Amino acid sequence: MTTDTTEHEPKGEIPGRVTFLEGRGELPMVEISTGVSTAEVYRHGAHVTHFKKTNEPPLLFLSQCSRFAEGQPIRGGIPIVFPWFGPREGLAQHGFARHKAWDLREVAPAADGSVSIRFHLPDCPEASTFPRFGAEYVVTVRDTLTLQLTVANESQTETFTFENCLHTYFAVGDITAVSITGLEGAAYLDRTANMARKTEVSEPLRISSEVDRTYLDTPGTVEILDKSLGRRITIEKEGSQSTVVWNPWVARAQQMPDFGNDEFERMVCVESGNVIQSINPPIHQSINPPIHQSINPSIHPSAWLDQTARCTGCIMAGAAAGKGKISSNWLSINLTAICTPPRPCWLAKSMAFCECWKSKASWWFAVQSPKARK
Repeated sequence: MTTDTTEHEPKGEIPGRVTFLEGRGELPMVEISTGVSTAEVYRHGAHVTHFKKTNEPPLLFLSQCSRFAEGQPIRGGIPIVFPWFGPREGLAQHGFARHKAWDLREVAPAADGSVSIRFHLPDCPEASTFPRFGAEYVVTVRDTLTLQLTVANESQTETFTFENCLHTYFAVGDITAVSITGLEGAAYLDRTANMARKTEVSEPLRISSEVDRTYLDTPGTVEILDKSLGRRITIEKEGSQSTVVWNPWVARAQQMPDFGNDEFERMVCVESGNVIQSINPPIHQSINPPIHQSINPSIHPSAWLDQTARCTGCIMAGAAAGKGKISSNWLSINLTAICTPPRPCWLAKSMAFCECWKSKASWWFAVQSPKARK
């Protein structure tokens, strides 16, 4: 890894937009305000703990019992899992990246009102057992929250195999009113059943007990439909072959000291990365593409969410929206609200049609009517 020094720290703040603060546990934090959203990012783990659009509820779940201390992970927000996922004998769960203070290399406001901050993972003793590598993380805030994790193998002679994941905790109104689409028919490994390999059913995923699954070969879009909050989140990603879905439910929640006993009711993790399916970049090269994630929550009437949860397909009448840019080696997740219907859907025989807008392009969603499902 590249050794870093304080000379790389950005100088000064941007009044009204970027503020350097002492956060919880006296840990350094960056507060970002764009006029349409706010975000908080800790240098500890380069950890995004908060993102909220104006007049909307927070997007990210953060446990009231979370520890904010050096050497301890933060429970909630978006932990960076790297360079391994899960437990390793004698080592920290989910790697060491989320325990380390990352160097803040750059603060970059843009003409569109967005603000980007770039972090670099400095050298640490835990990295000495791996080939020389570099890891950078860029957080961009506006009406969306965009995250990009780039890892490069800087060794001239050794290969570097690792796992990575953006372990996103989403805040939901009621976990029993949440459905997750985009994983239908996918193979997954079930950690609640000794890593048994199973296949997801053809219906959206509903959670009514502990869930801890790694879905394989799932590079496509995943959506969270939260009927309780009337919110829809679309997770578009690049550089991610795996999707992890996790909710600890009752018994597991009670076993975690940094997690409230009933907090499982108000969260779900939908994580994009490369888990089980490890990454192995060529010598002295970056992985292409890196992980990239962008989040845009959007509030809709509950009745509309209930209707769109039954989508059976769509006919594109405009350009596809929300695609992340590919650069170097990245893990990318793009979480965007797809539709904002201007009026209620109407039925046409056995199908309902909803006119939707995104990025000034419009298309039609074909939605099964209640009558068609009987």
